[in-house]
Amino acid sequence: MTLTVAIRKRKAVMFSSLLMCFLGTSLLAAAFGTEYWFVSDSKWSFTGNVSGTVNFGLFKGRNVFRVNEHRMHTLYVVCLKDVCMYSCADTKEHREEQLQMLLDKEENGLLDNCERISPGRSAKVMDPTHIQLMQGVDNARNTNFWSLFSSPFNPVGLVAHRFESGPMEEDFLEESKATDSPVTSSTLDPDTPENLEYMDYGLWVGTIACLSAGLLMAVVGALFAIVNTATTPVEAITGIPGLYLWNSLAAVFDMLTVILWAVQFHKHLTDNVLLYDANDGWTTKGMEVFGYSFWLVVVAIFVHIANIVIIAIGTWEPKKKDHLQAPESKGGNIMLY
Repeated sequence: MTLTVAIRKRKAVMFSSLLMCFLGTSLLAAAFGTEYWFVSDSKWSFTGNVSGTVNFGLFKGRNVFRVNEHRMHTLYVVCLKDVCMYSCADTKEHREEQLQMLLDKEENGLLDNCERISPGRSAKVMDPTHIQLMQGVDNARNTNFWSLFSSPFNPVGLVAHRFESGPMEEDFLEESKATDSPVTSSTLDPDTPENLEYMDYGLWVGTIACLSAGLLMAVVGALFAIVNTATTPVEAITGIPGLYLWNSLAAVFDMLTVILWAVQFHKHLTDNVLLYDANDGWTTKGMEVFGYSFWLVVVAIFVHIANIVIIAIGTWEPKKKDHLQAPESKGGNIMLY
């Protein structure tokens, strides 16, 4: 192989490595910025006609209830006392207050500072304590009392509203009418504050730290791939051995990210992530899956491994064996005296 061909081959390999580094960096950046590390359907425990979806990333997410109309909560991570949760409150102070109320096992006022967002407008969550006031307004208007309660955050409305997708829970409705009293959170309490599961702060921070380190190593690998495409560095750390190192570190940190989030998912996110809506009967238990943001990191692992393989194959050269030659015999006669 001539010197020119060898140089061209090396540049082609370095350019391929550069493209793979760019791909790995893009995958990790997308995983960082998207909000689909966790995806789940949600349902109301007392009827199958009410549902919703929940998704969130490492910092924020979204909770959508499908009832009479789509209504959404924007969720943000909040941490206290080594535990974290995704809160629907509108400010950092209110989110911390909401988490503290759950830790203190306080059930009243959990949704007071959550904004319900629907297309074209936003409004505060309807407090179940307003039911009797709404009933008075309804009677004054001489309309059907139960039709006013279509909010997904109001248990009475969830049962009483006639859904097109199925019948009402007639028995539950008749029981509520017979007692002539609104349904409170104490009657709809499948997940009490005692058995709520919170995210682990250490696993959450570790996931972010490892993903950040993996992204950094991928960027460094891309930079040195550019250097090797343009020149032939003398130092090992900036040459081929360095490319092995950066890509290997990126793959290792990506693996740690996947492991940490998988542990977080299976230990703390498989019961019910709707902690503040648990008393109203909302649950995600048994419906949760890893979102595509998580799988982007998994793909990035294979990208970095493939990059190492490309570099190894492209820069491998068989060693030439040195053939030992027998010493040349000298001609002539030796005269002895």
